[in-house]
Amino acid sequence: MNKDVVICIGTIGSETFSKCKKSVDVIFKNNNRVRSVFVIKNKTPQSEWLNEMRRCSRNSEWCLQVDEDMYLNSNALDRLLEFAEKKRAAGVKILSACSLLYDIFLESNVGSLKLWNSNALFELEFKDVLGGDRDFAKRAKKIGYKIVETDLVLGMHDSAPNPGVAFKKYFEYTQKLRKFNGDEHAKRFSCLLKNKYLKKKSSINKKAYDGSTKALRVPIVNYSKRG
Repeated sequence: MNKDVVICIGTIGSETFSKCKKSVDVIFKNNNRVRSVFVIKNKTPQSEWLNEMRRCSRNSEWCLQVDEDMYLNSNALDRLLEFAEKKRAAGVKILSACSLLYDIFLESNVGSLKLWNSNALFELEFKDVLGGDRDFAKRAKKIGYKIVETDLVLGMHDSAPNPGVAFKKYFEYTQKLRKFNGDEHAKRFSCLLKNKYLKKKSSINKKAYDGSTKALRVPIVNYSKRG
């Protein structure tokens, strides 16, 4: 069997990285299609690490993007490959195959773990904009690529491991909601975080809510994440 998959982990040194890497190491050990695991360190803005991922994916067929706050199931890659290759056999020109993750902080399923078609990654670059993956997908769609999605939950997402990360994460997330879904949608999400804080007044819940309220007050910052 060809070693036609690379896995790329982006890290800026979060406390979640060690657990994330251990979950990827299990996949690497048990899946003989994985050629290499690349740890891409301290690349900011976010578009820079994603473009480094593009470069690492050369000479592969598939590239699994792993953020350092993801803890993957041991079968995550197998399930995504199976799903993607079934869709491709049906004639779909795949950009990425995406699954869900269970978010530990939100206590709900969120998107998404992405398995990229490396050929698609070669054709475009990620831009330094808020929601750069959406921007990439929008441009890829114009040249015939499609995202395929499954409701399989293939791991966990640790979006708020500490108060500082919680603030940054939910500032950015609320700003994305404003940009792509509108202010009312963003306000409803911020209200959800408020209720979560009122139910349990932890420092993490407070900072997540603070991040979202700040994101509602200030203009949308239309560039990709810095640190």
